[in-house]
Amino acid sequence: MISSREEIFGPVISILPYKDEDEAISIANDTEYGLSGYVSGSQERAQKVAEKIRSGNVHVNLEKE
Repeated sequence: MISSREEIFGPVISILPYKDEDEAISIANDTEYGLSGYVSGSQERAQKVAEKIRSGNVHVNLEKE
């Protein structure tokens, strides 16, 4: 099983379930590396979450209005 704590180099995506936004942020921040992350949603919500993620880069994919 691939852990959310490992940095994987290659064309791989990990999809993990979470109960709420705080748990999703906790999962995202539970790594030693944190090179890059992605957040999607409305501009306000995605920006709020992106600011809490400890990562070299956080890319934001906004929902179409």
